[in-house]
Amino acid sequence: SECSMTAKWLKYEGFSSEGTLINEEDVSLPDLDPLEKGKFAVDLSQDWSSADVLTLTAVDKHGMEIFTWTYPVRTAKQANNTEIQRVAKGELQFNNDGNKVEVSGGDFKYTFTAKTGLLVEVIKAGHEVPINNGPIILSQESELESIAFNPSKEKVDISVIYNYEDQGTRPAWKEQATEKIQWTIHSDGLLDLHVEIRSGKGGLGCRGVTFSFPEQEVEGMTWLGEGPYRVWRNRMKGTQFAMWDNDYNNTMTGHSGFVYPEFKGFYANLYRVNVKGKNNNGFKVYCQSDFTFLRMLTPEFPQAAPGQWAKPYEQVSLDFPEGDISFVKNIPGMGTKFQSSETTGPHGNKEHYFGINNEPMVIDLTFEF
Repeated sequence: SECSMTAKWLKYEGFSSEGTLINEEDVSLPDLDPLEKGKFAVDLSQDWSSADVLTLTAVDKHGMEIFTWTYPVRTAKQANNTEIQRVAKGELQFNNDGNKVEVSGGDFKYTFTAKTGLLVEVIKAGHEVPINNGPIILSQESELESIAFNPSKEKVDISVIYNYEDQGTRPAWKEQATEKIQWTIHSDGLLDLHVEIRSGKGGLGCRGVTFSFPEQEVEGMTWLGEGPYRVWRNRMKGTQFAMWDNDYNNTMTGHSGFVYPEFKGFYANLYRVNVKGKNNNGFKVYCQSDFTFLRMLTPEFPQAAPGQWAKPYEQVSLDFPEGDISFVKNIPGMGTKFQSSETTGPHGNKEHYFGINNEPMVIDLTFEF
């Protein structure tokens, strides 16, 4: 074969964009004629299980790179286990006045609504981190059933239960399901969020949770996941799994701005993200659920001028879910000037099915402020 291939096993620590090389080796490729297919094997290095990603780089006979393929080695939970340092620090203070719940300790104070468990204020080292109004379950069909608090000196649990009941067209088709949001606040200031989403077998829209965060406060983000480009459900290829760093921009291709990649949109296979704030008010999220998309803000789309044919613009515009920063399990497709998303193939369809109700979609996140 005139082409060659190199395999690299890399580990990413924290939010450093440079991965640590664990092992590098040449891959033996079979001799193939044009259009012929074959197989090759990549030998496991001695420390392969400690790597976060395997990269395979193909090079042509002139030494020019053809492409680099990337494959996550560990699950999101495995990759973040060593990143989340849990150290007990002092005692937590808990106060519930019937309208709001305050949990404080050390240099932080978190405020939640007492009736719904939504996060409404974060104070860290005297600064406000303006993330709030979440988690809201997107496309939710269930209704609030109960909220419970379990405070202790080491941690505070806030459990919110929602109940969903679908009568169907016949009594025998009645379906019942329970959805759950649970906050766990630790004395070191880390917040764990566990979400179970069950309502409905089919979905028209994003399924996940969302928060509010003012766009004008976002400076950029560093994340471990697929990048550096945003994706749509019917345009998933072209990204690579690595540590990426993008600055905020408001580019609208074909309309305004020339800064790429576009910043606002959906990003695939999130492991962890550092949202950079302009005023020392950013935060970090460690995702411990595989195949989770990060929604970063809401892109602007070009609009038809008065008197213009509006349909081409409508087909490349999307109604994004509420909120600003979301963690979701499915995303919409994107149309073209000449086709709506639904006519581009199965991946462009709006409706998604997630199996049976007693197997919930689970999202586990850890917030660090």
